[in-house]
Amino acid sequence: MAVSTVFTISPAAANYRGFHVNDWELCIGCSTCQKVCDNAAISMVKIPGLPEDPVKGILNERPAIDYGRCCWCGLCVDICPTSSLSLTTEYVHTCHEDKLDSYFILPDPKGIHDKHVAVITSLGVKIQYNTRIGQDISIAELERDYDAVVVAIGLQKGRSTRIPGSDHKQVKKAVNPLRKTTEGKTFNIPHSAVVIGGGNVAMDIARSLARLQKEQYGDIRMTVTALEDFEHFLADAEEIKEAREEGIEILDSRGPKQCVIDDNGRLTGLVTLRVVSIFDEDGRFAPRYDDSDEQTHGADMVIEAIGQMADISPFGDELIERLEWNRGHLKVDQDGRSSEPWLCRPVTWYPGPTWFTRWLTDTA
Repeated sequence: MAVSTVFTISPAAANYRGFHVNDWELCIGCSTCQKVCDNAAISMVKIPGLPEDPVKGILNERPAIDYGRCCWCGLCVDICPTSSLSLTTEYVHTCHEDKLDSYFILPDPKGIHDKHVAVITSLGVKIQYNTRIGQDISIAELERDYDAVVVAIGLQKGRSTRIPGSDHKQVKKAVNPLRKTTEGKTFNIPHSAVVIGGGNVAMDIARSLARLQKEQYGDIRMTVTALEDFEHFLADAEEIKEAREEGIEILDSRGPKQCVIDDNGRLTGLVTLRVVSIFDEDGRFAPRYDDSDEQTHGADMVIEAIGQMADISPFGDELIERLEWNRGHLKVDQDGRSSEPWLCRPVTWYPGPTWFTRWLTDTA
């Protein structure tokens, strides 16, 4: 007797080691991952058409993973010299019946995520590609043609401290130089820099710039300042440890007061104050500082890594004015509806690229 059950995808833990992804543009085909694998789970596959320069150590080969052998130890990711290889939290692999006995996958930048597209479309969802809201179609057209519009556009823009001098051209949002670093684009590397923020993004940008400083100038002049003390730091302990090992100075309980700009209009540093408390008695974000404990940190660039926000410009000024907001986030009720009932966003956090499938299941 055959028994059929409805398959549901449960969210994986934040640090779960799932399927691999590999950025082919960063990967140089060095086979270091293959050599370190104790289970012989990695084979190098030649990919015609990829650039190859043996003199520079660049080969047109990419690692393929045998998940019948892989034990998900993560050594291949840890040792990757270009950081092209990483592990996702995805653990569900869909395929055609003739491939059910195969555990051999060649990870690319999309990994197995494109398989989830088939899962979504199988639920009756129609995907319209290459369509930009505000350019190819207006938000008014969506309101007119659909009963509901779900906003899931991510957080593309960095937040600002809005302290005096934060509008200077040498004060950057962390997401911008991080994006350029990831894309391999060149930009002016500061000889000295201060990062405002204590989360993983702050550590990411500090470590990325520190490596570029070392490469270009031969030394590292990087300071991270955070509101939280070390006992309540937002960044992972491993991120903090590795940042220090790379020569980055990390200062806890320091809040930004102002960016220092000299008479010639040049940014020269950041002034911080010692943090007394971060939240008030009602638990609201309201930092208090000790004005007698002031420090100035010299820097050619100040980087704000205090959070991110969505680019809502495609909504248009009229709709933005009509909507209710909560500290830059679209305010919704318990069912995910905004002050405009046709405009919604998910109220439950679904980690990973399968969030849409799980949201559809929960709201069906």
